[in-house]
Amino acid sequence: MKTRKTTEASCGVHTRGTKSLFLLNPDKGDGIIAETKIKHFDFLNLNYMVPNDTTTYIYRAFIMPPLGKNHMIKYEPIITPGNEKHVHHILLSRCKVPFLTARITYWPGPLAERYL
Repeated sequence: MKTRKTTEASCGVHTRGTKSLFLLNPDKGDGIIAETKIKHFDFLNLNYMVPNDTTTYIYRAFIMPPLGKNHMIKYEPIITPGNEKHVHHILLSRCKVPFLTARITYWPGPLAERYL
C-alpha cells in the first residue's frame, strides 16, 4: 500500500485536524466494538435557559481525565426533548491549553462578536 505524506501544501492549514460531522443524525456504528472496551463521556450544559435572542452562542470547556491516546468512535447529541428546534449546530473541539481550566470553563450568553 502506497502512503502519501501529508504536508501543509497538500492539505492546508485551515483543514488540518478538522472533520465536519452531522451531529443531529449520527451513524450509530452499533456493535463494531465491544461495550466493555468503550469509555463513555457526556458533555452537558445543565440547567441552561435559552435567552429570547435571534442567535446565542454558548461555550463550555470540559476537563477529561488523562486517558493516553484514544479515538472518538461514536457521538450522539443529548438534547432535552422539545428543545431540538433551538439547536442549529454543535461544535466539539480539543484544546491543550493548561490555563483554560483555571481561567475559563463556561462563557454564557451571546458572544459571537467577542470570540468568533
